[in-house]
Amino acid sequence: MSFVECKWLLDSFFNGLELLRLIQGVNTYLSSHCLRRDTFSLPATISMISAARERSMLIKEQIGLLTDAVTKTELLMRHSPTNYLEVLTAQQALLAARQTEVQCRYDEIAGIITLYHALGGGR
Repeated sequence: MSFVECKWLLDSFFNGLELLRLIQGVNTYLSSHCLRRDTFSLPATISMISAARERSMLIKEQIGLLTDAVTKTELLMRHSPTNYLEVLTAQQALLAARQTEVQCRYDEIAGIITLYHALGGGR
């Protein structure tokens, strides 16, 4: 199996297709090119990428809800006896969600880079 074929399998995975074929193809490629497989776990890396993407989607929903919460809390502060501390608390929750989103994106990119290096890229 050539590197181009493995890249095609990798692209198929990232489009949500043929995960099993990707694992088999990469394992064949790794074993035929004598890469150090003991330092690389394909299923764990793919799981890490998938989990990061799923978390990222959930966090985006949470960010949307928290953005609405901040807006509504600011409106409450203007038109009722709500104090500024509640606005700050809502903004803090939004910031924490955004930081989590960045961490999820970092985890996804780190997994992709690990997979890329295991396929012989960047050498």
